[in-house]
Amino acid sequence: MKNDEVNSGIVLPLDESIDQNVFSLLKEVSACYEYYQKGESERTALACRTEAVVSLLQNRRKILIDFMNNKYGERKQLYSGYFQLLEKALETGNDQVVEIALESIYRLYSDSAFEGIDIVCEQYDKIDKVIKI
Repeated sequence: MKNDEVNSGIVLPLDESIDQNVFSLLKEVSACYEYYQKGESERTALACRTEAVVSLLQNRRKILIDFMNNKYGERKQLYSGYFQLLEKALETGNDQVVEIALESIYRLYSDSAFEGIDIVCEQYDKIDKVIKI
């Protein structure tokens, strides 16, 4: 008779405990998939943020290296010029020029090579804030 019921198109009610188990299983699968999707979204967002931070750090590094190269390049030229001036003044016996050259060398030496870097970093931070908006 069961075969007749199946063949006749009548759907037999399933056991209610089986329904609950299937429903629970589907619910768990759905929850796992949502958790997976959330994790994918978070990983993508983290990768984007990481890429942005790395890019900003690389730009800042370049700016600082350029600043130091320019600053030390200027100092190198100034030292070279002052020492050439000092040598000529010593050769000619010009005490006033010797004194000026030595004072200039001392002043240059006593100034921090990092002087002005705070202004550069401040301007860079303003650019960062604009980019983040």
